[in-house]
Amino acid sequence: MKRYFHKRFNVVKPIGSGSFGVVYLGTDIKSMYVQDKKDVSQQEPQLIAIKVGLQEGERSDSKKREGSSSPTNTKSNNHVSYEPGQTKKDSHAYRMKREAVIIKRLQGQEGVPKLYWFGMVPQFKGTQAPIGSHVKMDRKMTALLKPKTRYVMVTQYLSKTLGQLASQRKDGLTSHEMFKVVNDMLYVIEGVHSKGFLHRDLKPDNIMVGKHPNKDQQQLYLIDYGLSRKYTMSDGKHIPYSSFRSFAGTPRYASIQAHMVGEQGRRDDL
Repeated sequence: MKRYFHKRFNVVKPIGSGSFGVVYLGTDIKSMYVQDKKDVSQQEPQLIAIKVGLQEGERSDSKKREGSSSPTNTKSNNHVSYEPGQTKKDSHAYRMKREAVIIKRLQGQEGVPKLYWFGMVPQFKGTQAPIGSHVKMDRKMTALLKPKTRYVMVTQYLSKTLGQLASQRKDGLTSHEMFKVVNDMLYVIEGVHSKGFLHRDLKPDNIMVGKHPNKDQQQLYLIDYGLSRKYTMSDGKHIPYSSFRSFAGTPRYASIQAHMVGEQGRRDDL
């Protein structure tokens, strides 16, 4: 059974979940692509990633574990939120809206996924994972089977993370490949910083591989801007240092400065 919203996006199946909600694989019926270049008549709907936010009261398991956001796509999210306690900035809706605004501001930057649409979908109802699917239904996915008005973000579909690619190889990535990954990601991070934003949650699961928009080759993408924030003020100056910030990021990959709960800067993304 097909489920369309916004008169163009079709929800296919869940492919992952995290502290923010659930990511679905979908198709865009208004955007077609040629699968076989030898037969241009064979066109199929463009694959997309549909990020659906949880509502308040539908707390994720990861949030409970950590004490407490692209496409984003098949990956685990066990990062920690911005502020302690239940505040406006801690709400799922606030994070989803802020992430969409940040991604929109970063459109056109190398390595930033395309944002196709963001908005509220009344009576959104997800799909059950098909029999034999590698995705195990959890409480977050089950919650989204109940029709409710939710924030939905539609982005470019990216299939594999850097961590998944490395784990699929017996000896991991070669030194040459690692050098290229570091070089390419430095370029992507520099572009994000040039727009005045910090990512604050860099890790292998947030680095994905996808098709280059203008070239017939693969490139790296930086996803999940749920913990991102602006580090410049309206006058262009750097925000003042504070030593009493809440921890933001993933403990395993966060910088020493982040663990000391100090104000993060561009160096912490590196």
